[in-house]
Amino acid sequence: MCKKCIIIFCLLSISICLFAQPFSPTWIKRYGGSGIERGYSVQTTMDGGYIIVGSRGGLENAYILKVGFNGDSLWSKIYGGDSMDYAYSVVNMENDGYAIAGGNSSIIGKGMEMYLIRTDRNGDTLWTRTYGGDSDDYARSIKETPDSGFVLAGYTYSFGDSGDMYLVRTDKNGDTLWTKTYGGPGGDACKAIEITADSGYILFGSTFSSRWNVDVYLVRTDKNGDTLWTKTFGTSYNDVIYSGQKTIDGGFVLAGLLDTIYNDIYVARVTASGDTLWTRRYGGPGREEAYAIRPTPDSGFILCGLKNYSDTKRDDGYLLKINAKGDTLWSKLFGGSGYERFFDVQVTSDGGFVLVGDVEDSGSTNLDIYIVRTDAEGNVAAETVIPAFSLSSPSLRVCNEYGMSRMAIRYSLPKRGQIEIDVFDIQGKRLGSPVHAYQEKGSYSVVWDAAQVLGRELPSGICFIRLRTNNAVVTRKIVLLR
Repeated sequence: MCKKCIIIFCLLSISICLFAQPFSPTWIKRYGGSGIERGYSVQTTMDGGYIIVGSRGGLENAYILKVGFNGDSLWSKIYGGDSMDYAYSVVNMENDGYAIAGGNSSIIGKGMEMYLIRTDRNGDTLWTRTYGGDSDDYARSIKETPDSGFVLAGYTYSFGDSGDMYLVRTDKNGDTLWTKTYGGPGGDACKAIEITADSGYILFGSTFSSRWNVDVYLVRTDKNGDTLWTKTFGTSYNDVIYSGQKTIDGGFVLAGLLDTIYNDIYVARVTASGDTLWTRRYGGPGREEAYAIRPTPDSGFILCGLKNYSDTKRDDGYLLKINAKGDTLWSKLFGGSGYERFFDVQVTSDGGFVLVGDVEDSGSTNLDIYIVRTDAEGNVAAETVIPAFSLSSPSLRVCNEYGMSRMAIRYSLPKRGQIEIDVFDIQGKRLGSPVHAYQEKGSYSVVWDAAQVLGRELPSGICFIRLRTNNAVVTRKIVLLR
C-alpha cells in the first residue's frame, strides 16, 4: 500500500500534447480490404504527406496510395487489368506527378515485362511503357535522370545468361534510349540503383556467377551504361542485397541479409571505387532481414525489415539505427500477434522516419499495407492502434511508498515487446528513464530513486509517469503532497 498521500489520475492521452513537445505527428496505419495489399516503396511529398506504391487485389495489380501528414488516405489508384502487375519503386516529380516502375504480364504469350507508369499528381495515367523480351523481366528501382528521363534497374530472363542485371534508359516520354545487361553464367539480379556524381550509375545486387553461393554484386557504369568496374564479395553464406545508397563521402552503403540457418542483417560500406571499408552483421537467435537502408542527417544510417524470434513464427517490423561506423545505436520493433514487414523507409523533414510494408493478422490470409511514422528515435508517441491487435492495455501503478525520494513503479504487459517508462516534470522535462528494455509478457516492479538520479528529492507538485509499448501509451499524472 502507498504510505504517502498521492492523487493519481489515469490518462490515456497523446504524449506530444501532454508534454508540450514540438508538433511532429507519429502514427501507425493500415490500409486494405479482404484481399492482398502490399506497400513496397514510399516517398515524402511537398505537402508533408507521403506517396506509396505496391500491389493490390487478388491478381495483385499495381497500386498507388496518397496519404496526408497524419496518415489519412487522400486517394488511391489501381493500374493493370486481368493480369498480374507490380509496382516496386516510385519517383516523386512533385507538381509534375509520379513515375512508377515494376512488372506487367498483360501480353498473352509473354512473361512478366519491365513496366513504367507515368501519372499526373492525382495518380491518373498519362502513359505506360513496357520493356523486355519473351521471358520474365522486372524493374525493382527507378530514378529520374538530369535530362528528365528515367533509368530503370532490375533483372531479366529474356536476355543474357540464366538471369542478368537489366538496365533501361529512357527519355522523358518513356521511349528507350538504350538497354544493358550485366552478369555472368549464373543468376544476377539488381535490386537498387543510384545516379552518381558524374551522371553514371551504380547497381546494387547479388550474383550466383562467381562461386557456389550468392555474393554481393556491384556494377559501376558511365552515363551510357558502359561498365567502369564491378565488385563481388561476401561471406561463406549466401549474401543477398536488397538496397543500396550513396554516402556523403562519395562511397556507397548496401544492406540485405546473410542466408544462414537464422538469417542475419548484413551491411557493407565501400569506397567510391568499390573497395570494402567495413561489413557488419546484426542478429540474434531468431531471423533478421533488411530490405532498405537510408542515410541519416547525423552521417549514420537507418535500416528497416523484419525480425522473427526463434521460438515463434511471428515476424515483427524492424527498425535499426546505426552510426557511420556501423555500430548499433538503437532498434525498434513494431507489430502484434500476426506478421509485419517493412520494405522501405525514408527520413522525414523533422528527422523522423516513415516506413511502409505489409501486415497479416494471425490466422488470416489477407494482407494490408502497413505504414508507420516515427520520431527521430523511432518512437511512436501516439498511434492509431491496429484493431486486430487491440489486446488489453498495459497497466501502470505508481506509489512513493519509500518517501519523496523513491518511487515504486508496478506494471504489467499483455504481450512481449519494447517497453519504455519515463518520468517527466510539469514542464515536460524528462527527469529519468527507469525502464528502457525488451520484456516478455508479465508483471514487473521497479524502484526509481530520484535522489540518486537527480541528487535531490522530488518536490511537492505534479509529475508524470509514461509507459510506452509498441502499440500503447499509458500516462499517470501524480500529485505529490508532503
